[in-house]
Amino acid sequence: MALTSARSSVGRARPRDPAPLKFVNAGRPLPNVEVRIVTSDGGEAGERAEGRLWFRSPSATSGYYHNPSATRELIREDGWLDSGDLAYLADGEIYITGRAKDVIIKGGRNLYPHEIEDVAGRIAGVRPGCVVAFGVPDARSGTERFVVAAEVRDMAGAESISAGISRAVDAAIGMPPDQVETLPPQSIPKTSSGKLRRSETRRLYLEGTLGKTLAPPWVQMAKLAAQGALPRTWGWLKGRAKSGIELLYGVYAVSVFGLVFIPSWALICLTPRRQLAARVLHAGSRLALFLSGIPVRVIGGEALKEARKTGPWIFAPNHSSYVDILVNLAYLPANVRFVVKGEILRMPFIRMIARRTGQLAFDRNDPQARVRQAEEVNAALMRGESVAVYPEGTFTAMAGVRPFQLGAFKAAVDTQLPICPVAVRGARDILRDHTYLPRPGRITLTLGPLVMPHRAEGPDWAEVVRLRNQTRQIIGRNSGEPLL
Repeated sequence: MALTSARSSVGRARPRDPAPLKFVNAGRPLPNVEVRIVTSDGGEAGERAEGRLWFRSPSATSGYYHNPSATRELIREDGWLDSGDLAYLADGEIYITGRAKDVIIKGGRNLYPHEIEDVAGRIAGVRPGCVVAFGVPDARSGTERFVVAAEVRDMAGAESISAGISRAVDAAIGMPPDQVETLPPQSIPKTSSGKLRRSETRRLYLEGTLGKTLAPPWVQMAKLAAQGALPRTWGWLKGRAKSGIELLYGVYAVSVFGLVFIPSWALICLTPRRQLAARVLHAGSRLALFLSGIPVRVIGGEALKEARKTGPWIFAPNHSSYVDILVNLAYLPANVRFVVKGEILRMPFIRMIARRTGQLAFDRNDPQARVRQAEEVNAALMRGESVAVYPEGTFTAMAGVRPFQLGAFKAAVDTQLPICPVAVRGARDILRDHTYLPRPGRITLTLGPLVMPHRAEGPDWAEVVRLRNQTRQIIGRNSGEPLL
């Protein structure tokens, strides 16, 4: 790759500088990647001027996991990410000059560690690849102290090696180090891949512990492996324990549902009146949720009181799990009639409950049944009965609010009655599609705000679509799931 040069004293690249620093050409930005070189005051650095490298791209990270303070340091306004590198642009190509945190600022000059380390590493007696240059704060001078730490093969010649490093660095950059630390082998900290750890070297120097012989790399790796083994083992044990607890809970919850369902079914069969049977189903659903340890938080509960006073309403719940059916039966008014899939009429026990409690069941694949559904829903609403319709029709394991069918919203336009969006959050996590045992969890049930129909002067389908779209937006927001 091409090489260019830069003057560290002025932070500007000059292709034919008599005493150049050499930096590797990193090439042009990839498509859809925007790059800026930014000065300390946030302005554009300009051609061949050094600054901080910022970038923006669709594939860039959105931040650090559970670390908002680090994310604020990383992401700037308008989605720009601060890479932490110093660089400059020349003819549209990027030249990385170093990490901003590693650059030494001495007397107004930027000194680049890699150049100094390369010069010091050539001195006889210095171990190649075992030199670190760094700066440390100096309150007296108001700038940084320039320190070079180098491992030497024989500490007996450390004094002459130190002097040789000072002379060589002075000749190369026009400034000698303030201090040269000569160290025995295995003193400079490195990563497992052999890279110098400049920040760690600086920390050890400031603590006064730089120079203590470190263990050979294989010993360091063995210690890291031993330290990592315990958390991994503990994590494995926690995972197995969590799975065991979830299994026990799932068996318990299913048992609770069964124990509540059987007497509820018997009472519903023996109850002569539909309204009374609906109250038994309502109470049984609440009892099942309570005994299974699923807490339900209701937001907008005042809407239920209003519905009892001013109804009827059309309730439009999202559908993510069998659990949300139980939640709606338990917390919507007991006299609400649900529009359910015709398949339940082929389930012996469920069929009896649906018929005795007055639910409305239709075959979704029969066009004539859909017409009858619309007529019966409108008739129930005109009699003053609230109706609950699942506009998604069904649910899947994938999170997200599926497209809505139009039946509920056509009924709202026909009867001029309000739609009450019902968002159930957490049901999918408790019992996802294609799973058989529930997991521990909690539910948030959010009702409203009401979506009111308007009388349309022209074709009413525009108003039907408006109601659908507005209701879907509300449910998506309150359920915490994306619109698919």
